[in-house]
Amino acid sequence: MTLKQIFTALVLALACTAQCFAADYAALRRQADASQVAVTSPSAACNRDSETFAEFIVKFTVDKAFNAERSKISGVFAINPIADYRALVVNSGHQAGYCQMWQDIGPDAVTLSCAFADAPADYHYIFRRQGGKWFLTDRVTPDF
Repeated sequence: MTLKQIFTALVLALACTAQCFAADYAALRRQADASQVAVTSPSAACNRDSETFAEFIVKFTVDKAFNAERSKISGVFAINPIADYRALVVNSGHQAGYCQMWQDIGPDAVTLSCAFADAPADYHYIFRRQGGKWFLTDRVTPDF
């Protein structure tokens, strides 16, 4: 095999790999978007009370005072900036492949799971309804 053939094969292999990653990111983005739609849907179980989760999470992500009032976990474990409490997929930089998706959407609990693609969740942020109001109540990791 000539050097030119080896180079061409390498370029083709890299192009195929890039397309695979692009397809994975597209699929992950669709999953994240679907989870965001599910948690903000008026028919979602978490949105069927006087304080809907959809309204709560918007205020929680933009109002620092409200965030502090409604967070029962240490600030050490909070996502910074607070606007990052949303579904997302990062497809560039050193965080490429990082995902956050809403899961376990119920009438009194909602979970934001955070992980790198194709890996178990690094941690989960758990929101619970208490006394008719939503709170960030826990950050669960595989270690504790």
